[in-house]
Amino acid sequence: MKKAYLAVLVPVLLIITYWHPAGAATWHVNPGDSIQAAINNASAGDTIFVHSSVYTEQIVINKSVKLIGDGAGTTVIQHAGGLVLVHVNTVNTTVELAGFTLRHTGTVDWSNSYALLVENGAYASIHDNVVDDFKKRGIYVEGNNSSADITGNTVIGEGPCPGVQNGIVIWGSGGGFANIIGNKVSHMYYTGGFWGSTGIMILDTFDKTVVVANNAVHDTQLGMGVGDYCGISHAGSYTLNVTIKDNRITDNTGGIEVINDARGTTIEYNSILRNTEYGIAVTDYVDYGWACGQPTDTVINYNDIIGNGIGLSVNSRVDLVDARYNCWGHWTGPGGGFTDPNTGQLAHGNGDTIDAAANNALFDPWLPCRLPSQNEPQSGYGEQLCPLARYNVQKAEEMLETVHKLFDQAFHLKVNLLAVEELIAEAEDLLEKATCFCKNSQNCVAGNTLALEAQKLLREAQEMLESMLS
Repeated sequence: MKKAYLAVLVPVLLIITYWHPAGAATWHVNPGDSIQAAINNASAGDTIFVHSSVYTEQIVINKSVKLIGDGAGTTVIQHAGGLVLVHVNTVNTTVELAGFTLRHTGTVDWSNSYALLVENGAYASIHDNVVDDFKKRGIYVEGNNSSADITGNTVIGEGPCPGVQNGIVIWGSGGGFANIIGNKVSHMYYTGGFWGSTGIMILDTFDKTVVVANNAVHDTQLGMGVGDYCGISHAGSYTLNVTIKDNRITDNTGGIEVINDARGTTIEYNSILRNTEYGIAVTDYVDYGWACGQPTDTVINYNDIIGNGIGLSVNSRVDLVDARYNCWGHWTGPGGGFTDPNTGQLAHGNGDTIDAAANNALFDPWLPCRLPSQNEPQSGYGEQLCPLARYNVQKAEEMLETVHKLFDQAFHLKVNLLAVEELIAEAEDLLEKATCFCKNSQNCVAGNTLALEAQKLLREAQEMLESMLS
């Protein structure tokens, strides 16, 4: 997609102060001065400090500088015409942008406008900013090898509106990385059809490493989305190994959507609450006539999925989804009537429902919640279970030690140990999490459940090894 943009450079006579520690300069932009003029005068490695005021101009950052505002509450860069308000666009540049409010971006007809765009292989550290009153795109990272740390920002949409607003987006780019951490995103909702507004979206990112953690997304059409556009925007597109962790996704229409050729998405330790249609959906666009792939190797573990219209929806074409070890809002587990294809357990609990018509979602075992979800007493939950949980953790550790010794003996037989290695690796992962849950009595019920599951896997591994050795 071609993007047109106009950089407005206002010729202004500046009185700029600076100092030179080890060759780097600090430039001060005062009310009435031009930020762009200071950038043009600066050298790579310099810092540009922008004092509190409203600056009506477009900014193009084409060198490695730090652009620091005097605080987002008082230092505003606002729309001056054109499509990109702040543009970081030069390969191999390292930019820091912090302490601003970015406002009034784009055109009135909801065209392809950006509050902040990072592209062409640049890197930006974007933190402690406010992005609001924007027309279409908030913070975007595009293009191969473009990278960003996006932390501690607040992105606020216009609420129900005739344009598709998206808050923070990593799009159409392989290579590099993106860390989206500790941001607050809210109030984006498209009133038209088919498309929807999304708080945080990871789309067509190929092999780019993306981590989405500790964000709060609420009152938005879709909280978070991961996937691809079926090769329409970028040929051969997919996403790979995106991690969504420790976020709070609440009071949206949809919570998290994993779509089309999304490979190896991990969703863990999130609070996914009160989303009116669904908490998590794993699906594709085939029913809309698109030639799409389906999500594969999707892992959804250790989340609180509570009070949503549907807890988990899995399209029948989708590969098996691992949704074990989640809290569904009630100690009896999820509802919906579907069957766990591994254990045969029926989802007939009083928690959030699972909609998996092809029985292609693992959900057994589930965990009690880290958050209070109902007023009824829950016998056996709490600190009184901690001694038993710690005993089972210790027992699992002893079993693991035994299995490791047997593995060492079997290793010299030159037999295929791959299946045993997988069992041991999964048991070690469960045991690590069980130990974490039991620490300081954080959640001994969950710790006990995971320790017992680890014991089960280790018992199976031990039986396999003993059979080989005999």
